[in-house]
Amino acid sequence: MRTLIFILCALVASLQTGFGSTDSQDGLETGVDVSHLPFTAAALRALMSEWQSPPPSWGTTDDPCETPWEGVSCKDSRVTILKLSTMGIKGTLSADIGTLSELTILILAGCSFNGSIPDELGSLQNLSYLALNSNQFTGKIPSSMGKLSNLYWFDIADNQISGPLPVSNEREPGLDLLHQAKHFHFNKNNLSGSIPEKLFHLNMTLFHVIFDGNTLTGRIPDSICLVRTIMVL
Repeated sequence: MRTLIFILCALVASLQTGFGSTDSQDGLETGVDVSHLPFTAAALRALMSEWQSPPPSWGTTDDPCETPWEGVSCKDSRVTILKLSTMGIKGTLSADIGTLSELTILILAGCSFNGSIPDELGSLQNLSYLALNSNQFTGKIPSSMGKLSNLYWFDIADNQISGPLPVSNEREPGLDLLHQAKHFHFNKNNLSGSIPEKLFHLNMTLFHVIFDGNTLTGRIPDSICLVRTIMVL
C-alpha cells in the first residue's frame, strides 16, 4: 500500500514538473514578454480618450502592436514610436504618455493639440526625437524636459508656449542638461524673459537653435560661443 502511495505521489510530482517546464518553454520559444500588453493598450486608449478625431484604426484591436494601430511602431511588443503628425487630432496630451517607457520617437506635429505639455514626458528616458511643433500647446516648458538625456531633437515651434526657458538649479533639471541635443526649435511662441547664460556650455553639441517669434528680451548670452558645433542660430 505504501509502495502504491509512493508511486502515485511520484507520478503527480512528475506531472506538475512537466506542466511547469512547458510554461517555461513557451516563454523561451516566443522570446517575448507579453505580460505588459494590456498596459500598453490601456495607455494608448487613455491617450485616445482625450482626443477628438483619433486615427481610425486606434482601438479596433486588442493589441496595438500585432496589428499595428496607425502611427504606432513596436519592438518586442512594446511601443517605441508614435508618428501622428498632420492627422487632424484635437485634444490634450495626457499624463498617460509617461507610461510608454520604451518610446524613442514622438511626433505630433501639425495637429491641433492644446493644453500644457505634461511633466510626465520627462520620464521617457529613451526618447531621442520629440516634435510637438505646429499645435496649440500652452503653458510653460516643463523643467522635466531636462531629464531626457538621450534627446536629439526638441521642437516646440509654432505653439502658444509662454514663460522662461528653464535651466537646472538645486531643485529641478533644465534644458542645459540635454547634452545630446542637436536641435532646439523654440520659435513662434510666447516665451519671455532673457535667454539664460546657463543654457549653453562646453558639453553641449547643438547644431541648430531658433528663438525668433517670441518676446524674449536682452541679448544672446556670450556662453553661446562655448558651443562649437552650432551652425544655425
